[in-house]
Amino acid sequence: MSIHKDLSEAWQSYNLAHKLIVKHKLWFYIIAPGIINVIVFFATYKLAIAGIDTIIDMTIKKIDMWSHSITWIKPLLGAITFTLELIFRFLFFIIYISIYKNIILVFLSPVLALLSERTEKILTGKEYPFEFLQFIKDIGRGIKLALRNLFIEIFLWIVLLIVAFIPILNLLSPLVIFITSSYFTGFSMMDYYNERKKFTMRMSINIINLHRWKAISNGILFYALFAIPFVGWIISPSYAVVAATIVRHKMTIN
Repeated sequence: MSIHKDLSEAWQSYNLAHKLIVKHKLWFYIIAPGIINVIVFFATYKLAIAGIDTIIDMTIKKIDMWSHSITWIKPLLGAITFTLELIFRFLFFIIYISIYKNIILVFLSPVLALLSERTEKILTGKEYPFEFLQFIKDIGRGIKLALRNLFIEIFLWIVLLIVAFIPILNLLSPLVIFITSSYFTGFSMMDYYNERKKFTMRMSINIINLHRWKAISNGILFYALFAIPFVGWIISPSYAVVAATIVRHKMTIN
């Protein structure tokens, strides 16, 4: 399947997710995760902003020190510092949201798992009997997966941040980080469906890798929603998991 078709399908799935949520009045699954989401966001954002400002100030001071011994760079100093500040702030936004996203997925795992199950029931009529031990096991798997993805993302960020200091390649680094973070976001949202089908983590990884652009597309739209102040912070996790469940269900019937 082409990237264009996957992106188009992702847009359609978010539109269908909105209609499904409204029609079946799934507001509890929107409001409950949304409140937790906003609380965690405000609790961590101020600390993160202070950290990135410190990093930017230190970097600019270093560049200023180097510029005294490199005469040809002085006329370009303003443009260089502006470009680096822009890149650092964009990287900070993606990295912060990615770390925050994995933390919030750990907290929201029980509610999002239930929402994915409710979505599948609406789509297919299939019911899953509640089993407390299985529910705890599923939560554990969701947390394990979120932590796995976070550690992989951190490793990739370190590599890409090093690349960010290489001229020309540094322009591609933010885009690659954004696509990588989008993939892991979509991965987590699609895995709730796989988890319910009793797929092992390895099976889930293999299936989602075959349809990686569906996962990336879901993640891109998650970030697009999240960029909307307040409303986006509340609805983005729930909309993403409903949309991912719709896409994952279509994969089984096509």
